[in-house]
Amino acid sequence: MVQSKVLFWSVGPDKRPVLADLLIDGIDEKKLFEIYGDKIKKSPLIEGAYEGIGFFSTEKVKNKWLEFSAASIKDSKGNIIFALETLIDITEKVKSEKIMSSLYKISEATFETKDII
Repeated sequence: MVQSKVLFWSVGPDKRPVLADLLIDGIDEKKLFEIYGDKIKKSPLIEGAYEGIGFFSTEKVKNKWLEFSAASIKDSKGNIIFALETLIDITEKVKSEKIMSSLYKISEATFETKDII
């Protein structure tokens, strides 16, 4: 196995291998979900691919929400020859969604109060 430059994601006390490294090792799905739990799901678009969203805080990545997906690439005989993982920083999107949710709740409360008066 050729390991990634980032061998583990550390999230508080939680430390686990990078998803692409597990896929290239040919890990079975049950073990994969034991390691990642509900942080990942099967991709609805690509067979054998997984995706998830998580909050990460490591020495290199400070307090970021990341959307990640990983898939293995197989040769014509079905052997895994490569694994690819993508990470997208969605921190600002998550912050914006929280703000929008708060504003919506405030506007709902305002209209409900207006109806009472």
